[in-house]
Amino acid sequence: MDPAALANTAAQRFLAGADASFFDCFEPDVAIYWEPALAQRPILGSRDALKEWLERTREPRSQITLTVTDAQQCGDGAVCELIIEQDVVPQEVWRIALAVCVSAEKIREVRAFWARESAVEWLVNLR
Repeated sequence: MDPAALANTAAQRFLAGADASFFDCFEPDVAIYWEPALAQRPILGSRDALKEWLERTREPRSQITLTVTDAQQCGDGAVCELIIEQDVVPQEVWRIALAVCVSAEKIREVRAFWARESAVEWLVNLR
């Protein structure tokens, strides 16, 4: 599966609440990072840590809507954007670019960036 297709599959499973099949998209030692200016080490360092985080955070959140844009292949990875909308006052919208790295048909690393261009640049030039 190409990186963009895998990122799209993971996003669809996540948004559908299909957690078991969502976790199947990731390598056991997946590394998930926040924005490079905020964290140089992974905030989650394994699929088990991702499962634990999701169990703690996945609760009915009628005030929050999540959308994931279609991923586009970039080098040997993919870039998509996570859009988080808060429906209560104050109404807010956050947009986070995600650089997704793939190896052996699984996601091995995800890095968040404030700008899509930064995620693309990281995948193409800096990785």
